[in-house]
Amino acid sequence: MTKLLVYALLLMVQRVLLRPRSGLNDLRLARSAFDQAGLKGVQRFLVGEYLPRRYLLKTRVATRRASYSIIPKIFRSVRDSKALLEPFLTHDQMEKILIIRSGAMGDVILTTPVIRRLYESRGGLCHIDVATRYPEVFKNNPRVHGVIEIDELKSLDRHYDLIIDLDMSQEKHKSIHPTEAYFRRVFGNTDLSSSNLQSELFWSDDDIREVETIIKKFPDGYVVTHNRGDLSQPYRNIDETTWKQFLTYLEKYNLPILQIGSTDIDVFIETDSSIDLRGKMDLQQTAYLLTRAKLFVGGDAGPLHIAASNNVPIIGFFSIAHHDSRKPLRKNDDNFVAIAPSLECYGCAQKYPLPWGFACARGDSICQKSYPVEQAISAVPRFLSS
Repeated sequence: MTKLLVYALLLMVQRVLLRPRSGLNDLRLARSAFDQAGLKGVQRFLVGEYLPRRYLLKTRVATRRASYSIIPKIFRSVRDSKALLEPFLTHDQMEKILIIRSGAMGDVILTTPVIRRLYESRGGLCHIDVATRYPEVFKNNPRVHGVIEIDELKSLDRHYDLIIDLDMSQEKHKSIHPTEAYFRRVFGNTDLSSSNLQSELFWSDDDIREVETIIKKFPDGYVVTHNRGDLSQPYRNIDETTWKQFLTYLEKYNLPILQIGSTDIDVFIETDSSIDLRGKMDLQQTAYLLTRAKLFVGGDAGPLHIAASNNVPIIGFFSIAHHDSRKPLRKNDDNFVAIAPSLECYGCAQKYPLPWGFACARGDSICQKSYPVEQAISAVPRFLSS
């Protein structure tokens, strides 16, 4: 705290010299604070009033990288700065950041490591709002102050110190992982080799109770699976014949196969071990369900990215997006196996000329019928005991 106060005092002296009228007014305010509360009053004035007002500039202009403020300098001088400084800062004095990422759900989940880095880089002394079509991703997230519907942005009447628009960041850099594209957008081309890039989701005690009520029926464990049946994006589906062959093999392990997703576009294949949980759990409950699973198997869709937020073993089926650009970003990840279609055009989205939309160049979306199911089957014993 001594370093911080000396630093603030020097800044005040500088202001007196450069802008005498404003500086002398600050000195009068400091004297008034001293008369009211002694040295503690001066400390409160310097930390809680002078520094934030002087250095946290208000702007509604979007920038391409984080703005510099007094906060990083404070962090270099003071340990545990959040616990030390937060009592002195009002809501208006906290640095306010807006992150924009419209969708889709999996892409929004993959923004959470960036939000964590932004929050930690400021020692928690900031309020981060997110504008998205998937507010449920940030439910219970201690790093997110508020969530805004995308449609509300046009009429939003509040100021931010920093606005970061992540829309199109991934779409313009299809050859790299979305999370890496987001980091580049926010922090520049920094070395990410030592960074924590794993996504994160947070559930409540009520979510745990809801899920435990279901899984207590499965004392020997369970497997979670997901497959889309979206006719508008057939290249993201796993052919039902292939899928049923794989689920039939899973039955030899005598474990319940919990099939998740939504009832409108996701597939349920009835087998002796299958249990239909589609539409019965929200995102946070699904995330907790996956932390207790022995294995998750699914295509490149939202549930796979939910699974990647924890350390459950994953067998993932990929098609238009190469698995290197969609895989879980977990440290030393030996619990992930990618299944790719036996096609030369695998990962073709990287070559698609437009940043938005997609159309199969072959016109037949053959990738959904070209998965080597034997490869997926041979991966299972790594994670399940027979």
